[in-house]
Amino acid sequence: MDDPPKGVVLDRSFSFEETLATLARHVEQDLVQKHPGESLFLLLAPNAKRFPQALLLNRQQRQCIWLSPAALYDNTERGLTLATTAQGVSSLLLESHVLALIKNPVSSVARLSDLGVETVVRFVRLPFPKPTTDYPPLSHGPGMDLAQWEHSLDRYTGTHQEEGSLSLLIDGEQFFPRLRQAIAAATNHIRFDVYIFDKDDVAVGVADQLKQRAGQVKVQVILDRLGSIGAGAAPPGTPMPDDFVAPTSIYST
Repeated sequence: MDDPPKGVVLDRSFSFEETLATLARHVEQDLVQKHPGESLFLLLAPNAKRFPQALLLNRQQRQCIWLSPAALYDNTERGLTLATTAQGVSSLLLESHVLALIKNPVSSVARLSDLGVETVVRFVRLPFPKPTTDYPPLSHGPGMDLAQWEHSLDRYTGTHQEEGSLSLLIDGEQFFPRLRQAIAAATNHIRFDVYIFDKDDVAVGVADQLKQRAGQVKVQVILDRLGSIGAGAAPPGTPMPDDFVAPTSIYST
């Protein structure tokens, strides 16, 4: 919006509320024209597998009700079980602070110090100076010398520039098939680095495949244990298969 393409004139920008009001007005006009005698509608996205929530629209009472199938939030673990709580306490206290302090004393002390300062500032509300909201003017000088920058990187890292490509895998429908293909095609080693390793049917399928490949190639998995425990205790985002039984934790698979 700040830099529209050439030949495009930005006549007006709508706020979020104005956008909703405009959409509601057009939807109501369309419904009145196509269904003049009806006032109650059930709207569902064409891709019901990806968007299972339906919208109940009452035109007479001018109400919209979002309907969520019970199975979508049906969790086999009701709240935090004793085992899940014990895992969280062990991860937060024993591993994150005690074992990490022994293994990485310098970085652990720095992390705890930063956490302590942040906690004090949050509760005491010390009047620390805040950054100014005035942005410096844009510079119209010459751009960055990319050739010199690459030369500096080569000198300091001991590597050289190589051609590469980047492919964006949007959503699970594109990501997980490619992930499974990469795991199956690995011939030397597999290094799996992920923040949250959930324990739903998709995650268990990936874990089973990694376990199976571990007998053929070297497999290393790095994950955030506390984040994975929290995600495993939360309701699933999509309905689980009828015959699926979630494990106690992803580590037990």
